[in-house]
Amino acid sequence: MGRWKVNFIFSNQKGRALHAEKDKKMAEIADYGFVLWNGKSIGSLNNIAELLKQNKFSLVYFAPNKQFIKIKSIEQLQDLIDYTDEKLMGEIQDKGNAYLKTIALPQVRLI
Repeated sequence: MGRWKVNFIFSNQKGRALHAEKDKKMAEIADYGFVLWNGKSIGSLNNIAELLKQNKFSLVYFAPNKQFIKIKSIEQLQDLIDYTDEKLMGEIQDKGNAYLKTIALPQVRLI
C-alpha cells in the first residue's frame, strides 16, 4: 500500500517510555498530524501535544461526534479536552506526557 518511508526507532526503553520516545521522533519527522481519537486515548493526546510543542498542527477525527477538529493552538487542545469526560483528567495525570499535563491540568504548572 504505497511506498511510505519507514523509520525504525531503536531504543532501550520499554512500555510507555518507548512510546514516548517513538512519538517524539514521529512528531519531529511529521509536517502535520492526523489523529483518529476515540475521546479516551491519552496516547493520541500526547501525540497532539507533542506536535503543538514543535509548532505543528493536527487534524483530529473525534469519533464520538463523528467530526473533524483542527488543533492549531494550546487553547484548541484545551477546548477538546474540556469537552470530554471528567475521568479523562485522571488519565492525563497518570499517563500524559509532561507537556500535555501543563496544557490540560493548569494546577500542575504551579508545582
